[in-house]
Amino acid sequence: MTKEQALEQLKFHSGRHPDVNSAKWSSGFLPSLRPFNGLNRPAFDNLMECLDILKDEIQGAEALDRELITDLWIICHYAKALGTDPEGMIRRNNIIFDQELKELEHWINRISFRVSWWLEGLEEED
Repeated sequence: MTKEQALEQLKFHSGRHPDVNSAKWSSGFLPSLRPFNGLNRPAFDNLMECLDILKDEIQGAEALDRELITDLWIICHYAKALGTDPEGMIRRNNIIFDQELKELEHWINRISFRVSWWLEGLEEED
């Protein structure tokens, strides 16, 4: 996957890509949470692959791409708001199992910690 493809794929993961009829849109990370039918591990894995490819765009960059940061912020914020917040749609409607909730929290933390370390110019810790 090229940098340009990763940036485009990230837009599908954040639900910000304008082609809402694409299969990529419905299988994106954030769009897969609404409607919620269980966690989408392939979407998470693809999102992490995109991050790996875009690492240099975040870590040590003189200027950050506003679209990239917006996609990442939206993914983390709305995944929390929809999925892990007690008043969010998924928990409020009791449609997530405890193990899925823990896994979703872990995924969001992995994304946000990775990006925050890179913004500091550091390597993420496992």
